[in-house]
Amino acid sequence: MSNRPMQPVPSEVPPSASRRRALRKMTAAVTAPPLAAASLLATARADAPVPQFDAKALSELDSIHEAQGKPADASGKPVPPHEGWGSGTVPFDGQDRPFTFGFIGDTPYNRLDQQGLKRVMAGLDDTELEFVLHVGDIKSRGERCSDILLSDRVEMMDRSQHPLIYTPGDNEWTDCGWIDPDDPYARGTPLERLHWLRSRVYHHPESLGARRMRVEQQRQMIPQLSVRDSNSLEQPRLPENMRWRIGSLQFCTIHVVGSNNAMFSTPAMREAWALRQQANAIWLTETAVLAKRYGARGLVIATHANMGFEAARNDGWTATRQAIIATAADFGGPVALLHGDTHIFRTDRLLLRSHGLENFIRVECFGSPFTWQWVTIRWNPEAAMPDRPDPERGPAFRVYTHHA
Repeated sequence: MSNRPMQPVPSEVPPSASRRRALRKMTAAVTAPPLAAASLLATARADAPVPQFDAKALSELDSIHEAQGKPADASGKPVPPHEGWGSGTVPFDGQDRPFTFGFIGDTPYNRLDQQGLKRVMAGLDDTELEFVLHVGDIKSRGERCSDILLSDRVEMMDRSQHPLIYTPGDNEWTDCGWIDPDDPYARGTPLERLHWLRSRVYHHPESLGARRMRVEQQRQMIPQLSVRDSNSLEQPRLPENMRWRIGSLQFCTIHVVGSNNAMFSTPAMREAWALRQQANAIWLTETAVLAKRYGARGLVIATHANMGFEAARNDGWTATRQAIIATAADFGGPVALLHGDTHIFRTDRLLLRSHGLENFIRVECFGSPFTWQWVTIRWNPEAAMPDRPDPERGPAFRVYTHHA
């Protein structure tokens, strides 16, 4: 992509009647409230047996972990996994303590941002953290979506001395190239760039960083898959959707991006959008159900997009907003939504006035051009214990800002 404004989507031949019916059916399935996947939360109880789809998912993930070897560095030497608490979704063993993690996103957008990010990464490296979270947009919309540039930005994150979890933003795939209705998987197009990210970043169930942290993925990424196969509707599971557990706090990422969540009009992009809505709802629901059954006291949901909870409208984020609200309402314990996208640091009780959810907070990280600043979040498990409320313990999530 050249350094110029995005071009409009070219005109296309209207899809056939059968394709239009299929698209309408898929769209209705993921936008009509309540979501089938999210509604499972209302009937899930701690004393009920684990739903069959959860057991199958965990069994599959276990087999993936066993089948895949450990990652290697550039010299071929195996990289040891992080020795901290990081894992997927496991029963809480009672070993708990406060801990802190770093939170950045929407950077770097240019050479100046790159210098700022290096300073920020150095500051993060010098801080005692369990891991660092980057919520996407590792390039600007105007930069080229080349292999070289994307590889360079991924390598910057991979130099982190802490495990680094990265979930995609829109700039690195949805805003790349033309959306060609005749060849939607051509090189340089959005779906091909998404396939590139999946093949390079999400090919192992682990974080980036000098110290790797094991995660669970929604789907194993097989690098030999074709672009078409990796975006197939027959595989409604996303390798970039991850979850991990540290003490009593459960984390997960869901692939939701800016630019109206890439709900574009071309058939292939509309299908990809529908796939992500279904997969995200299943992943979020499954994670919340397992977190409750396995004794988690808190839940963190990380994604790229600022989904506009303040405005009631039907858009590309409607299904995800519904799923997040349902999850927070059912979970009961502290829930934090972490996102980027609009580049303005903020923290608030987003759903208190609209839905009465006192347990829910939202935190947005700094983004370009505020690249010299970052956020850390400290988890206090004692403050999350409902049976021992004590205002002196403070909030379960305490948010700090820093400047390089």
